[in-house]
Amino acid sequence: MTNITHTDSKFEDNTLRGSLCALVTPFDTTPAQRILPERFASLARYQCDNGTAALVPCGTTGEAPTLDDNESDELIRICISVAKGSGVKVIPGTGSNNTREAVRLTERAAALGADGCLIVVPYYNKPSQEGVLRHFSELNRIGIPLMLYNIPGRTGINVAPDTIRRIADICENLVAVKAANGNLEEISDTCSLLRSRAFSSRPLAILSGDDALTLPILSVGGVGVVSVIANVLPRTTAALVERFTAGDIPAAQTLHHALLPLAQALLRVGPNPEPIKALMSLGGIEVGHGRLPLVPPTPHCLTLLRTAAASTRDALRAAEFAYEELLDRISTDTPSGNQTARKPSSSDVGTRGDREDGNSGPLSFASAV
Repeated sequence: MTNITHTDSKFEDNTLRGSLCALVTPFDTTPAQRILPERFASLARYQCDNGTAALVPCGTTGEAPTLDDNESDELIRICISVAKGSGVKVIPGTGSNNTREAVRLTERAAALGADGCLIVVPYYNKPSQEGVLRHFSELNRIGIPLMLYNIPGRTGINVAPDTIRRIADICENLVAVKAANGNLEEISDTCSLLRSRAFSSRPLAILSGDDALTLPILSVGGVGVVSVIANVLPRTTAALVERFTAGDIPAAQTLHHALLPLAQALLRVGPNPEPIKALMSLGGIEVGHGRLPLVPPTPHCLTLLRTAAASTRDALRAAEFAYEELLDRISTDTPSGNQTARKPSSSDVGTRGDREDGNSGPLSFASAV
């Protein structure tokens, strides 16, 4: 096993917070469904330019189970190249239900220059809590920062709060937990245990793994989200976390309730990432369909996505928040008025009346296509 010491780690000051985007992988429309490197680079650049704190390629949303080593390497390299000098971290998914394979993939990503790795809890073979601990103990020896990904709906096993505490105590390279078990009480317990543990001088970042629960998880001690919806709404997703962190709870609540219909629709109309890929295509960002066994959403599902996007757009408009113009292209109804859009600056995030004409409405974001 290669030990890689990240002496210049961006995680040493616990800065892993905010909106981290779980990137989709764009494929062409040929039967081979080849990766589109230039399109992927533009998607990564879109995130770096619009408030995202970290790029997370090769995860569930990136269809990691269907990617070979060369494809994964290419996606990671592209993210590193695009993010260079921006302060945006690159945290690819390198997990496996085979500990040796997870070690190999993580070492590979570390050698490429990733800032950290997202490690899903071993799936299918359903290890005991002790087995999960030993799995992460092996990965800890590599020396790269790790994010534990707890998603029992996909893995068949939930990592208990006390197990997370035990892993944190023996794995000094564990820097974050992506909480996607949907159990706010357990996530609260995890936050409490990590706050009170003996090594509290090395706090862990608790990140929501569910866009619909970002605000509730922030309220119990979370510091951000690994977001799917950020593929289309990076500024708005980042704004939710930033408004909460700044103490503007009413604004964070408004953003949460505005995003909720779309976040819920993305989970309900089909398995991730087909719904978010369909949503991007509806907005003019062609990323192709998922590889088999995933199949495209039905026309009825596309209608549900359009309707949800319209609800989110209308809620943001009613609250006089700026929003990504992509919502107007996706939504079922025609945008009202002849609104002059402008490219947002960093001061636009999470503010009301951001448009130059004093109205709420769409902001023109750098094209992702």
